[in-house]
Amino acid sequence: MRMKRLISVLLVTILTMSLFVGCAREELSFYKIHKELNELMLSKPLHSEGKVSFTVDALPQELLESDMEASEAEVMNQVISFVNENSFVYTMDTDANNNKTVAQFDLNSNTSDESIPLLTVIRNVDTTYVKLDDYFDAITNMVLSFGTEEDAAEFMAEMDELVGDIEYLSVSDEELITFYADMLSASMSSQVESDVLREQLLAQLDPEAKKEQSEVYFRFIDELLDEVYNNYSLDIVDKEDDDKYSMTFDADNLGNTVIGFLDYSLDNSETLVDVIREYLLNLSDEEYSLLVGAYAVDMVNKKMLTDELDNMTLDFVENKAQYKEQLQQALVLYNSMYKAYIEGSKLQITLGETKDIFTRDVVFKIQVNDIENESVTFGATMTINETFKEIEPFDVEAPMEGVVAFAEFLERIPKTMEIYVDYDMYTMVNIGKGEFSDAGSMNIIIREGRSYLPTRMIAEKFGETIEWDNTIKKPYIVKEGINVYFDEFIIEDSVSYVKIREFEKFGYTINWDEDLRLITIQK
Repeated sequence: MRMKRLISVLLVTILTMSLFVGCAREELSFYKIHKELNELMLSKPLHSEGKVSFTVDALPQELLESDMEASEAEVMNQVISFVNENSFVYTMDTDANNNKTVAQFDLNSNTSDESIPLLTVIRNVDTTYVKLDDYFDAITNMVLSFGTEEDAAEFMAEMDELVGDIEYLSVSDEELITFYADMLSASMSSQVESDVLREQLLAQLDPEAKKEQSEVYFRFIDELLDEVYNNYSLDIVDKEDDDKYSMTFDADNLGNTVIGFLDYSLDNSETLVDVIREYLLNLSDEEYSLLVGAYAVDMVNKKMLTDELDNMTLDFVENKAQYKEQLQQALVLYNSMYKAYIEGSKLQITLGETKDIFTRDVVFKIQVNDIENESVTFGATMTINETFKEIEPFDVEAPMEGVVAFAEFLERIPKTMEIYVDYDMYTMVNIGKGEFSDAGSMNIIIREGRSYLPTRMIAEKFGETIEWDNTIKKPYIVKEGINVYFDEFIIEDSVSYVKIREFEKFGYTINWDEDLRLITIQK
């Protein structure tokens, strides 16, 4: 399984990199600008500015004709209008070598000069500071505009409890890694994999590691360009002027581009694998890990991987005719069926460089068509315009007042458990521990119409310290060094079950939905 995963990662990497590989002068120029911009971003102090616009062009007719209430339809239309009429803009100074960033994100009107500050982000070495007060002010104003007065009042009360007097949220690299590792570790099959994940996250925050990874990737592209794809062109890059090149994927060229690349790679599979093999074997263990992930070094060595690639080559050579026929069938199927469903969709990336100022413009348009009714069921367009230029080295000042650490902020976010009485099941959201969808079974006892829940399980899910007082035969929770006892509980098979309302005296909020037979506990 690990070997297949590594092969898949490697092949996806090659396919992705193929966007920048070809012998046409336009494609080489596009690749050259892409490479220079990437090197600049990783090695020099940089000033960048950008604008992101998003428009909803069409919605499914079923949604427009649905039975949603008038108030819901009005809110939906207000949200769509808001999105269409505003853009996100940013200015950013970054110094990747020294881990320094000062960035400002604003919301700008497309029809006036109005600008609303959203976020200020400051990064200083291993800690990032996010200015939250402007952001929550903007969100509160949006809720006031879109929702009812009752919704707005409830939201403002929740925000006041959550944010309070916080001006800046500080997030250390260690806090961020711990949070993501906790969130993803549930899907890891072993502690080894969890440790590898942590190492990979650390590498993502290490400027030297990111620079080395970029160098390894671009050396890989250059090898492919020189040895394998020197006689191949994707024919999707056009020269717009002397210093600007545009690469376009659309419904019309997508099938020919992807299938054509795979067909050429199949014809040259022996050369392709020879180049990959030599490149991999010449990498140091550290470089190899950066290219294909830490799994490769810890679980599968380079020899095992190259042997597997050799086996794939034999398969390609022996069954080339069959694979080529399958590719052509896939192209016919796309052109005759699938293309019509996305006709009008487009991804266009334009890169330019003039007088040491780089530009990057992206247009991503998605259109889903109803072929039978000859209509557009969904359409949306995102446009990104950015500029980049080198600047002098700069210093940043970390805020000192109104700062709350990320770990402390997470503790402020309510923990919520929903318990389905008739199904003996629960779901839990505890963002502080990285749990967004914890779920499982729970033994629930009903006595005289009252629900009793397993005391220890509930308490520990909410991070409480629970003990049993053998003298008075009662369970208790330790709160700020004081033992607070449960009074209404039962014992079943040596396990204590507490009446759910007992948790209210510990500061929990308990709600009961009779229709759904659902208990909600929040703390």
